[in-house]
Amino acid sequence: LEGTLRDVPMADLGEYWPPNLAPIARDWVLSNIRQGQVNEGNFVLRIRPEDFKRAALPDDALDLALRFEGLTTRYLPELPLLTEAAGTARMSVNKLDISVEQGRVNSLELSEGRVLLDNLAGEAPDADIAFVVSGPVQEGLSILDMEPFGFATLLGVDPAGLSGEMATRARITFPLEEEIDPKDVRFAAAANVRDFAMQRGIGGLPLDKGTLSLSIDA
Repeated sequence: LEGTLRDVPMADLGEYWPPNLAPIARDWVLSNIRQGQVNEGNFVLRIRPEDFKRAALPDDALDLALRFEGLTTRYLPELPLLTEAAGTARMSVNKLDISVEQGRVNSLELSEGRVLLDNLAGEAPDADIAFVVSGPVQEGLSILDMEPFGFATLLGVDPAGLSGEMATRARITFPLEEEIDPKDVRFAAAANVRDFAMQRGIGGLPLDKGTLSLSIDA
């Protein structure tokens, strides 16, 4: 069975997605993606009579490819929304792979984004999220100080006292569970900051027009 999707609002996606087809991915998408539109998409279903006797469908039973724009999503409950996202997605029974070409997180610009939901038909499905963000260091470090990260607090730094422009490459991994334990969230990031200024630096002295590199792996 083959079909196409065109100009489908994300809010209506559940009407086209059967509840028993990749249910974990379906629940995540319908729960976390708030707005946006599927501009165009194609799908192929390859389900044979003997597949209904299996505990799970074979991975190639579904092949879905689509392009979206104007998407709003929440990737972790405590963090701010990703908005104005545009990109593509590819999905099989066992994997959902989303590429985000552009988007925004508050005043930060996001690019080179990827959301990979893997092992969806297994016992331990997981999420692997990677992206690049650029913009004011105050905004970026404020987000990195939210749960489950607490990066600025760990460094003893108040983001409100910082200024400059940053570019950060980050990666977040966590199990796909209804309630996510913060200790199960893994986070790594590397940031470069230019025109860095800090009201109270080392020894309480102000810093100005600096260049800074930061990295974290937690």
